[in-house]
Amino acid sequence: MLEWVNSWQGLHELLITNSLYPKDSEWISEEFLDTTRRESTMTTATGALFGDVEISHSGLKTLVDLGRKEHWLIDVDHVELHATTILGAGGFGIVCEGTLCGATVAIKFPRKSTKNSTSQTPNTRDHVLIMNYLTELRLLRYVRHPNIVAFFGATVDVDNLEMILIFEKMEGSTLSKFIDESPAEVKRLHVLVDVAKALVYLHGLLPAVVHGDLKGENIFVDTTRERIVAKLGDFGLARRATSFARGMGGTVRWSAPEVLQGQLPPSTAADAYSFGQLAYFVVSGLIPLIELKRHEIASALAKGYVPNEKWPTNYFSNRIREISEACRKPDPSARLSMKEAWHQLGQVEDPAKPKGKIRSWLGGKNTRGEEMVHPFGIVPMPDLPPAPAGDDSDCLLNWSNSVGDCTL
Repeated sequence: MLEWVNSWQGLHELLITNSLYPKDSEWISEEFLDTTRRESTMTTATGALFGDVEISHSGLKTLVDLGRKEHWLIDVDHVELHATTILGAGGFGIVCEGTLCGATVAIKFPRKSTKNSTSQTPNTRDHVLIMNYLTELRLLRYVRHPNIVAFFGATVDVDNLEMILIFEKMEGSTLSKFIDESPAEVKRLHVLVDVAKALVYLHGLLPAVVHGDLKGENIFVDTTRERIVAKLGDFGLARRATSFARGMGGTVRWSAPEVLQGQLPPSTAADAYSFGQLAYFVVSGLIPLIELKRHEIASALAKGYVPNEKWPTNYFSNRIREISEACRKPDPSARLSMKEAWHQLGQVEDPAKPKGKIRSWLGGKNTRGEEMVHPFGIVPMPDLPPAPAGDDSDCLLNWSNSVGDCTL
């Protein structure tokens, strides 16, 4: 086992020393919802992980077997940590740069040692932190999309009860830092379209996956390409939209009113609300509900508080504002679905184009008769030549336009 696997506590202390995140009591009480009050719906802590897997030596051995079967388990000898290169620190994880078989990656540790969690009851904050970290692994095993930060796998140390998650390292910055640089409107639009595509994918899974923590710090923008690419990350608060799922958490200023009240199970409508908050941030550069203190937000929204938002006054802002407000209706059932929001974003005028020429991401043809590219890269199937004569029932047809030959 590599030396860095046993140095988790030292890494944690390094982050505290450098003030990369506040101490536990400050961080959780101020930034994140108290999910512990809803833990009573779980019979045991294992409900947050993989069936009957527990945070114990036997439980992690079962997890290792599952990782081998599903091909996401990574040999620790293939991983190297650059402990002095801290990429970020959030409510549930610490992210450092490292390498996987020589390729640069991002390596995520839980904020709390997995070993220490065995002594915690399911209703303590430390245990909830570990459960949310492991929930990320549970969901990322199946999630694959170009606008979601790629998950490469995990390393599990059974002897020391430790685990790390390994992701692609994004070239660029978080959305929060990107917006600070005052990007052009077309780039802001690209960010919203990309995030919407990721959510359409997640909400289209069966059962749907609710991200649960949309905000500027959890979206990463790759600025190295000709067309910027935004990717959704940090699935520590993600939930499957089922009636028996744990209650949702989130970050207060970005969360839907019903999430703040702890009234409903996970729903895609909560993500839609947070997307509306995100749209306001992307266009205005202002944090949602910044005029309120954190402890005032839940009660204010429950009483019908109308935020004091400062939208720019131009065509682009007006169109995004319409979508944002439709995503944030008080009644969850009245909000736009993310598919509807994505479609409406596709009809927003590209600010880089002359007025009157509308660019669509929905496929079909534009005003000049040119084929438009679908968001998922799907274009209409070209007309195929007729199949060759003869009995082809026993072969897979693969004929070309020029030759028309049938091959196996």
